[in-house]
Amino acid sequence: ASGNHDRKGSIIAIANSAKFIGYSASVVAVPPVPVRDLQYNLYGFFAVDQLLMQQNRAKPLNCELWLAGDSPWRVRQRIFGIACGHPDGNDGDALAQDPMHKLLLDRDPIDGPRLASQPTISRFEQAASRRALYRMTETLADAVIARHRRRRRRARRVTIDIDPTADPTHGAQQLTFFNGFYDTWCYLPLVATLAFDDEPRQYLVAAILRPGNAPAPAGVRGLLRRLIPKLWRAFPRATIRVRLDGGFATPEVFDDLEAAGVEYVVAMAKNKVLARLADPHLAPLRTEAAR
Repeated sequence: ASGNHDRKGSIIAIANSAKFIGYSASVVAVPPVPVRDLQYNLYGFFAVDQLLMQQNRAKPLNCELWLAGDSPWRVRQRIFGIACGHPDGNDGDALAQDPMHKLLLDRDPIDGPRLASQPTISRFEQAASRRALYRMTETLADAVIARHRRRRRRARRVTIDIDPTADPTHGAQQLTFFNGFYDTWCYLPLVATLAFDDEPRQYLVAAILRPGNAPAPAGVRGLLRRLIPKLWRAFPRATIRVRLDGGFATPEVFDDLEAAGVEYVVAMAKNKVLARLADPHLAPLRTEAAR
């Protein structure tokens, strides 16, 4: 967000997951964000908050963010702010005394202490190391998979969908670039969701922040190599299916999917060779459709 100067791998990449389970809201209104979804999608981070604090106690910081017990509140404030339609770090100043946002953080809406300001939020997001951010991503995936293992222990099929999505930027953030496809300056995060059997609902399991000009396949191989074994361990009798858009159709990705032993459906751009190979199979279908 403007004035927040997010760097690659910032905590904001994790907090942005709230966009997929929240709704927009005014400063004084709190949307009906499903509490159970917030619990399993987001509260798994708080164990990692303790890791962040332990890791940074050896590095004296002249600010309030790493005081014992404060780190989880910083994460919660950012997550609930994004879920309520306030994605900018700058919104922290306007929301610091907002009664409903205080209430979301278990503070007295009138007399409770103010929430973190924009400078505090910015310092907090910049303070985490790459290793800590990686472990936060692992924690998100583990929390979501564990929740659905309890819910759908006998699932027959688990489907992984991976897609890029544009996150428009409005300032001089690092790694923001113009993307011709989306016709905007943006980040291009990679988002992975899970679906179980024939359920129409998809559940966020991973989000990776990428520059706005990132090539489509960037990051997908590493994500699949970490995610698929987790799902095999949690659902040993299920079929794992991976669905990808045409931008991910590279020989390296196909080799990884074959080696993993999963089902996969990958869109491919049309070309003369594919058209020639597919034509004998399409002819009977065209005849059937014409009847």
